Amino acid sequence: MGIQVQVEFIDTVEDMVLWDNSSLGIQGQYSEESEGEEVGRAEAILLLVQRIVDGAQSNW
Repeated sequence: MGIQVQVEFIDTVEDMVLWDNSSLGIQGQYSEESEGEEVGRAEAILLLVQRIVDGAQSNW
């Protein structure tokens, strides 16, 4: 299961982009025999959130 998003953090006071990634993607894995697609989706979302946090913190 793969997810791809575009993320942008903007400082609205200074009107400047703090961090952006226009092609942030991640793959979640699951076993077709014992797990459903929702397991892969949940894993992908958790990994995606971590990448967003890591990317945003890299500029602070």
